[in-house]
Amino acid sequence: MPLKHALVEYKNDQEQLLNLLSCLNVVAQKNTLIAQYMETGDLFHPIKLTSKEAYSLLKSVPDIEACGIKCRVPNWWKKKYSSVKINVNIGDTKPSMFGFDSILSLQPSLIVNGRALTKKEISELLKMEEGLAWLKGQWVEINHNKLQQLLEQMEQYDGTITLKEALTKTYMSNDDDIDVDMGIQISNGKWLRDILGKLKNPSKIKNKAQPKYLNATLRPYQKSGYNWLNQMNDLGFGACLADDMGLGKTLQVISFLEKMYEKKKDGHVLLIVPASLLGNWSKEIDRFAPKMTYYILHGKNNIVHEDTFITITTYGMALRNEFLQDRVWDCLILDEAQAIKNPATKQTRAIKKIPSHMRIAMTGTPIENDLSNLWSLFDFLNKGLLGSASDFKEYTKKVQAYPEYMTKLKMMVSPFILRRLKTDKTIISD
Repeated sequence: MPLKHALVEYKNDQEQLLNLLSCLNVVAQKNTLIAQYMETGDLFHPIKLTSKEAYSLLKSVPDIEACGIKCRVPNWWKKKYSSVKINVNIGDTKPSMFGFDSILSLQPSLIVNGRALTKKEISELLKMEEGLAWLKGQWVEINHNKLQQLLEQMEQYDGTITLKEALTKTYMSNDDDIDVDMGIQISNGKWLRDILGKLKNPSKIKNKAQPKYLNATLRPYQKSGYNWLNQMNDLGFGACLADDMGLGKTLQVISFLEKMYEKKKDGHVLLIVPASLLGNWSKEIDRFAPKMTYYILHGKNNIVHEDTFITITTYGMALRNEFLQDRVWDCLILDEAQAIKNPATKQTRAIKKIPSHMRIAMTGTPIENDLSNLWSLFDFLNKGLLGSASDFKEYTKKVQAYPEYMTKLKMMVSPFILRRLKTDKTIISD
């Protein structure tokens, strides 16, 4: 309501009226526009503002609120929709090679409220008077100095970036290092968005033909897991298969390995398991992939057979037999991968030294005690993605204080972890 209604409503309560109007006198001492409206009496009626007056008033909102007056302002101002920002689009087109070292394009542009500005529009803004301007059906804040800074800043983002840097920049960037006033936002381009979307939702991945000699019928969610593992291998990413116990992680991995064996019979896979599971793996391979060759490296048998596709060994043997580090394996798989949850142990360090093109961690509990378990797992799967151990430790302090940092971390790791639960009826109903 216009302020004149207060004069009528509180005409018999002078004290309340004085309380109401006293903060206006304080504002008038700080704001010449309000002082002018009070002097003329315009403040007691609805006022039509010029864009210049509106801009002046909007910029004064913090001062006005400090005097005890609550201001209701449009969302486009409150949420800085009217501000010109830099949007850096990463990975719009498919790179020539895959993996964390693949080169993605950086495409910077100036945007207002999600809409890109053309060179002509930017040129027009630079010619306009500072303040508010009506452009593309919305109000735009014109600040010549900031526009010039943004144009200079764009040059720094015009080029290329590796996939690892892109993922780290998007999700794990330290907000303290970003100039909020400069308004730089980073978004995934079409190719990168599509790939990460599929990895987070494997049912969208194109079906890979099942291996010819696989002696099993995969359930729908197991087919999704099989497709996901193949996609991760094609892209050169390490993968954590973290399905609930009983959902068939072993069968999904055997299906993936049988496909690999079908294409490359002279390949070499190293499978590291707890000693108690050696018999189980042997039995499962015999049952589901009887044509796939394997050898158990355990006890006195400590020689790698060159004509065998899978070498199965234990964590203890992997620690003792350094010769496992002498070749680059096509795939290195850890079952019960929580065995490397502590990054400081000799066992963890030895296993991380074994070179391989593809890495798979199988675990029903990717985090057992604290977030350092997750860092150690990713240091094995996709080294450098979560930064150094000390960087990650600093990050986890923020996770404890600010929930949004946990959200960022989940977004970061979710494409590389596949976890389904037995309690989810859409996964398994029996």
